[in-house]
Order: sequence, then C-alpha cells, then structure tokens
Amino acid sequence: MKCSILILWLGLFVAMAADGQLIVSDQYGVVDTGSGFGLGSGINSGINPPPTRLTGTVAANLRYIQIAGSTRGAALHYITNSDEMVILPGANSDTLS
Repeated sequence: MKCSILILWLGLFVAMAADGQLIVSDQYGVVDTGSGFGLGSGINSGINPPPTRLTGTVAANLRYIQIAGSTRGAALHYITNSDEMVILPGANSDTLS
C-alpha cells in the first residue's frame, strides 16, 4: 500500500514537471532567522501556513522538518543573510580531506 501511494505521488510530480509547472521553490528571502525547525522561526521563518515564502503548485502548508534520528542538531540549520540555507556538519559527520 505504501509503495503504491509513493508511486502515485511520484507519477503526479513527474506529470506536473513534464507539463512545465513549478512543483516547489524556496528563495530563502528572510533575514535574522535564527536556527532550527520551529514553525515561523529558523529555516521555517516566513513559512507559517497559509502565508509562506514557498512558491509552486504544492507549496501550500509545506515546511521543513527535522528527521528523527538525525545526527545534525537543529541549531546547525539556518538561513544566511545572503538568502542561502546552511546545514553545518554535525559532530558525527564525515569530513573531506
């Protein structure tokens, strides 16, 4: 059942993309947002459904969430003043040399 629902959603997104519709976009246009995943703060600043900074056909009621079991703490996720989302490496992250 879960697989068929996933395939249905995937098919819907592919059909929308093939039709030239924007599915979801985020310009991160907020300043001094803090960090974390709280509704209306951190990387969700400006996303307080129904008003939202997200655009696209599926943007209504979307927001960023932290996945359970993530090794990166909420404080490592933020938006810079240059309108970029940053995810800093966590304590358990691999480093490149």
